[in-house]
Amino acid sequence: MRTTVVCLLGFGALLAILLAAGQRPFAPSKFEFGVFRIYNGIAEQTPVPSMISGGERYLLVGPGKRGATEMAPPGRALPVELQGSLIERGSTRMLEVLPGSWKPAGPEGRSTPAVSEGVHTFTGEIVDSKCYLGVMNPGEGKVHRQCAARCISGGVPAAIAANGGLILLTGPDDRPLSRELSPYAGERVTIRGELIRLGQLQILRADPASITRE
Repeated sequence: MRTTVVCLLGFGALLAILLAAGQRPFAPSKFEFGVFRIYNGIAEQTPVPSMISGGERYLLVGPGKRGATEMAPPGRALPVELQGSLIERGSTRMLEVLPGSWKPAGPEGRSTPAVSEGVHTFTGEIVDSKCYLGVMNPGEGKVHRQCAARCISGGVPAAIAANGGLILLTGPDDRPLSRELSPYAGERVTIRGELIRLGQLQILRADPASITRE
């Protein structure tokens, strides 16, 4: 009897080790939840809501499952001061903007031109950029599908996680894609469009009709 118990305990320990080894480690990311710092810079709405501050470009989102709504008009740049919580994964950074902290700090100017890198095709998972960058762990995969769909529908920039990186998605005319992409959240797809670069951000201008499920 004693031998049987010892064997069962040993088998259980071995099974636990194997299950742990089979799990993918969480991505190295950070979310400074509840920590709001003051940022000054130039905010732009197109092609994605973002802000240049201290030589870095930050994506902008609202609290919860919402995108940034207090923005400069499309095609314009606006000097602002705001308070935000930092979210980051790798070289991509995002700020969750504290409601009511957004203050215009100067006259509008022209937005930064994006650099086209031609037509490309990518295969990967459709994710919401906020959770993927660090608000949730894991912020991708089937376990996160429902949350990603709600975030994308709420205006959080959609993206495709492909080739070890994050590529943000907009329509061909830089129109935000939300409800068109939410049905694909958490799924592996192939999508084709014009790849542009805005600072360290990669953005694919793509027609949702070009999406095919893998």
